[in-house]
Amino acid sequence: MVLGYVFVAIGVLVVAAGLAALYFGHRNRLMALASANWPSVGGVIETNVVSSTPAQSGELDETTYFPQIGYSYVVGGETFVGDRLGFSPRQYRDEEAAATAAAAYPVGTPVVVFYDPANPFASTLSTTAKGTLSSEIVGGIVVALGLASIAIGIGFAVAPS
Repeated sequence: MVLGYVFVAIGVLVVAAGLAALYFGHRNRLMALASANWPSVGGVIETNVVSSTPAQSGELDETTYFPQIGYSYVVGGETFVGDRLGFSPRQYRDEEAAATAAAAYPVGTPVVVFYDPANPFASTLSTTAKGTLSSEIVGGIVVALGLASIAIGIGFAVAPS
């Protein structure tokens, strides 16, 4: 009977993680689609660094690396700054891979910036969302597995001892 509640609790956590993957993947894909219709202006790369975030994953100590690219652009005579490269995740487990990605944006390089005409603070250098559909698919699979765990747990919980 206790085992049933464990399965239900694990299932609820797995469903929550799957729903988060579905939500963020879908949101980013929709934003990328919308940004394909945004106007563009010239901009320039202002900053380029690789940052890291240490993360504890069970007994493993993993560090995530990500390029932080800052750029400036002018809309209607006003200067804006942005840091969105696109709508896909830009995280790497390998510092060298993050540095290689950052190397594509040397400081001082001119770039094309796409901006939301209704909110020029919102901008991106790329209107693609590579990987967001797979995030949605994986999220759906994870939700299904979580629901299966909940169903199994309920079966154990209500089974006669």
